[in-house]
Amino acid sequence: MYHSEKRDFRRMTVETNAKISVNGVELAVTCVDLSSTGARMISQSPTGLADGDKGIVEIQSGGGHTAPLEADFTVIRVSDVDDHKEEVAVRFDEVR
Repeated sequence: MYHSEKRDFRRMTVETNAKISVNGVELAVTCVDLSSTGARMISQSPTGLADGDKGIVEIQSGGGHTAPLEADFTVIRVSDVDDHKEEVAVRFDEVR
């Protein structure tokens, strides 16, 4: 299979519930993009996160017998999107 992306790891488009925890604060988000090295998530409201923040993410598998993915992360980008939503891109530091 030909892989033309510039990234070293393929990304998968997904739409699944996720939870991020930073400094004891939990936020519900939707994971929209996932790879072996990170994820991109959408929050329905401002998160207060900034580049370099560290936390834990739990991404739901979508059901069945597969456990959620849990990982320590570092925020690499926070961007405003439509209707006061935010896009949060993270790099996985360690998958649990």
